[in-house]
Amino acid sequence: MKLKCILSYGSQEKPFDIPVGEGDVTFKWLGLTAAQRFTRSPHGTQRNREQHPTSTAHNTQLMPNTIYSDESVFYHPDAKLKDHLADKQVVTIELIEKVNVNELGIPQLAKWAFIAFNVSEQMKGKREEALKAQMDEIEEDRRLKEEEELQRRLGEAKKKIQEMRVVMRPQFYRESDSGHNMSEEWGRMSHGGVLEQIVPDYQMQTKIRKFFTDNYFALGDMFKHAAAIGADAGVCTMSFMEFNTFLKESEALKSAPTDTLNKIFVGSHVHDAESKTTNELHQHEFFNGLINVAIFKYITGAKKSSVAAARGGGKKKSKLNTCEALQRLFDDHLKPYIEANLAGTSIKSAIASDEILLIFKENEPALSKVFSIYGDRFADAADTAAAEGGASNSMNIQEFGNCIKDAKLLERTSNKTNDELTLKEVRQAFSGSQHDNAESDLEKKAVAEGTRSSHQSQMVFPEFLEAISRIGTAKWDEGTVVFRIERAIKCVANILS
Repeated sequence: MKLKCILSYGSQEKPFDIPVGEGDVTFKWLGLTAAQRFTRSPHGTQRNREQHPTSTAHNTQLMPNTIYSDESVFYHPDAKLKDHLADKQVVTIELIEKVNVNELGIPQLAKWAFIAFNVSEQMKGKREEALKAQMDEIEEDRRLKEEEELQRRLGEAKKKIQEMRVVMRPQFYRESDSGHNMSEEWGRMSHGGVLEQIVPDYQMQTKIRKFFTDNYFALGDMFKHAAAIGADAGVCTMSFMEFNTFLKESEALKSAPTDTLNKIFVGSHVHDAESKTTNELHQHEFFNGLINVAIFKYITGAKKSSVAAARGGGKKKSKLNTCEALQRLFDDHLKPYIEANLAGTSIKSAIASDEILLIFKENEPALSKVFSIYGDRFADAADTAAAEGGASNSMNIQEFGNCIKDAKLLERTSNKTNDELTLKEVRQAFSGSQHDNAESDLEKKAVAEGTRSSHQSQMVFPEFLEAISRIGTAKWDEGTVVFRIERAIKCVANILS
C-alpha cells in the first residue's frame, strides 16, 4: 500500500509517495515518517538535477501538526491507515519546525498534534478534551455541509415541493378549520338536547365550546388514537372497551366502577342518523363523554368526598364549575396522555416541511403504484377507472395492514433490534392520518352513501403518505424524524422491487 502525500511546510508544498506496507501503521507514524522524509529531501520526489537550494537545513527538526484529506478533516493519530485510507489515496500532512508557546510558555499545537504527542498520564484529561473538541468541530462542519446541500436541493426543487404541497394540503393543520369543524361538532353534540341535559346553563356551554375549539386538533388526534386501541370497532368510532382503556391509561378514572363508566358511556350518546347504536362513540359523542367524566371526577364525585372529609373534620374542597372541571381534566390527564402517546403535532409539522415534501415527491411514482395495487383489491370498477396514476383510489385498514406487512415494517429490522410494530400501532397510524372533512370525490361519495364519518374508514393517497410517516416514527427511535420517515417511505416503495 502506498500513499500520495502532500507535505506542507510554511509556504512550501511538496508531493511524496510513502510506502506504508499493509497499512497496519498509524497516522502518527505516517506524520513522523513524512517529517523525516521532508527533512532529508525537502523537494519531494523531484529528480536531483531539478533540486534547488532551500532555506531549510537538513538537520532542522520538523514534526507533523495535522493530517487530513478530501474525505476527512481529522484522523485520530492512533488509528490505523488501512481502516481509513485506500492505496494511492492523497493525504495532506502539515509540518511545523518549532512549537509556538503562549504567554505562559505552554506549547500551542494543532489539536491533531496535541493528541498525538501528549500521551502521558498527566495529560490524559487535556488530551481527551482536545479529542472531544476536534470531534465536535468535525460534527458541526458535517452538519453545516449537509444543511448547505439540503438547501441547494430544496432550492432546485421548489416546483416539485409546491406540487406535493397541493397534494398534501388536506393533511395540514389549518387554524381556520378548528372553528368551522368545531361548529359542526357542536351541533352534533347538542342534537336531541343531550348537551343541554349535561350542561343546562347556556353561558357555561359557550365557555365549554371555546375550550373544545381551542383544543380541537389535540382532542381530535387523541380520539383517533384511543379509538384504534382495539379491533372491535371501526377506527373512526370508539367501543366501550376502548373508552374504558383510555380512561385507565390516562388515569382520568382508573379506579371507577364499570357500571359508572358504562353510565357515562351511554349517557354521552347522541341519537341521530349517524349514531344509531349505543355500542360505540363517534368523536362528538366522545367530546360529550369528556364533559361527563370531568363532572363526575371533579364535581359529583368530588362533592361526595368533600362532604365525607368535612364530616371527618377535614377542609372542604372548593367547588369547580363545569368548564373549570373540563380544563382541569385536560391539564391533569388529557394533555399528559397526548404528550406521552401521540406524535400528531410533530408529524403534521414534519410532513409540511419542504424536506419531507421533496421525499414524498421523489418517491411518488412508486408510492402511487403501491397504493393503487393494494387499494384496487376491493375497489369498484368505476373508482378504479376514474383513478389518475393510482392516487384517486382508496385503501381500508386491512389493505393498509397488508401493505405494511409486505413492506416488512411489522417485523424486526435485525436480531439485535427490538422494533417490531404491533397491529394496534398500524391501526393508530391509519386512524391518526384521517382528516376530518371529506376532501376528495371518493370521500364525498362515501359520506353521501353512508354517514358523515364514513370516509374515515377508507384512506386516500395523502392520508396514506401521512400514515407511512407515522409508521416510521412509531417503529424507530433512533435518528431524526426526517430520517425515520424517509426510511419507512423507502421500505414501502421497495415493495415493487
